[in-house]
Amino acid sequence: MPENLQTETHHHEEEVAHILEPVVKKLEYFWREIIVAVVVIIGALVLYAVAAHVQDKAEEKAWEANFRAEYESEELADDKLVERLVKAREENPEANAGFYSCMRELTENYNKSMFDKSEAAAKLFLQRFPNHFFASQVRLSLAKVLLAEGKAAEARAQVETVLKSGAKYLESEANLTLAFTWLREAETATEKSAVEAKLEKARERFLDVKQVGRSSNWFYPFVETASNGYVIVKDRLENPNGVQFVMPEAEKKALDEAKKVADEKAAAEAAAKKLEEEKTQAEGKKAAGEKAGATPAAKPEEKKEEAKPEAK
Repeated sequence: MPENLQTETHHHEEEVAHILEPVVKKLEYFWREIIVAVVVIIGALVLYAVAAHVQDKAEEKAWEANFRAEYESEELADDKLVERLVKAREENPEANAGFYSCMRELTENYNKSMFDKSEAAAKLFLQRFPNHFFASQVRLSLAKVLLAEGKAAEARAQVETVLKSGAKYLESEANLTLAFTWLREAETATEKSAVEAKLEKARERFLDVKQVGRSSNWFYPFVETASNGYVIVKDRLENPNGVQFVMPEAEKKALDEAKKVADEKAAAEAAAKKLEEEKTQAEGKKAAGEKAGATPAAKPEEKKEEAKPEAK
């Protein structure tokens, strides 16, 4: 090897050694800390693997409970699917599979017009699984439940959240539902200006669904419903004293059922309250009688004298 090349190579090695020397010294000084860090990382990986295994087992158990509930309900042909799914969810509270039972509970109760229970199931889902893939779908279903209960403003807030989430596959259904919330709010508004403003918002939404739906090949029933809604709202705006909005039969039935349930609940509460008041009054009278020493004696009935026939 030429002398100049050897000199250059030696010089390069000295530079590398000079650079690595402080690094080596630091490694020698911090070797304990490095070993501890490696042990901690390995331990964390092991714990993560164990936790993942445990979670997988919990999910497997939860899904098995869900499928068993579905199978038993189908085999027995009874009306206890929701009860079984709720039990499965309560037995596996930490499992993510609980989202399934919440969604089924929501749907089953809605189909039975049990809107209060359906609302509770939807809100439980959104509380436990706020970032779930189906969260927007459940939120839209909650809006429909609230709309059926007559809570149009709450329903609109839920729909607007769905639209802001950017769930494109729900865009047509969400816009259509939003139009109905504005329409329902218009029906309950008392001032003429508020009614007209809400009807105008409903008209705009129905028109959007109608036009965009036709150009984008949205689900045909949505487009058809929007077209009918647009005609009805337009007619009410142009002729406020004429033909009034005719609610779809399905929604009218749902509202009637909700009102019936609410009336029955109010009647039951009133009866229970009256019974409680009567019980309290009876106990008060009994206590007052005991305090006086004896209950007041009943007055003897006065005998009515029979009329004697007059002597002739």
